[in-house]
Amino acid sequence: MPLLTDAGVRTLVPDQRGYSPGARPRGRRPYAVRELVADVVALLDTAEHAHVAGHDWGGGIAWALAAHRPDRVASLTALGTPHPAAMRSGLLRGQALRSWVHRRVPGPAAARARSARRRRRPARSPP
Repeated sequence: MPLLTDAGVRTLVPDQRGYSPGARPRGRRPYAVRELVADVVALLDTAEHAHVAGHDWGGGIAWALAAHRPDRVASLTALGTPHPAAMRSGLLRGQALRSWVHRRVPGPAAARARSARRRRRPARSPP
């Protein structure tokens, strides 16, 4: 960002919900895509439109912003995040089986099951 700001480009870099200790609402509803897009739109209320860049999860929100509020997006750069239609197509063609990294990241159900197993284990006495 310093190169952009040094060149006189105004940059806005939000902390998405859940990534900052001060921005972690409880529950699942606050993390719905429409809520995350609304956060970005509120940030963009200080500008007419923007050149939007997003990486990883932020790239998914950038795609959603462009789809739902194209009037606010002058251009879009998504890094590490395919277009949603390409993602759906790939998943339907077996890409999920080839994407080993996604198998390594446990979903909420796996985390709950692991936690339940830990609670059922008897406590070990120290040696």
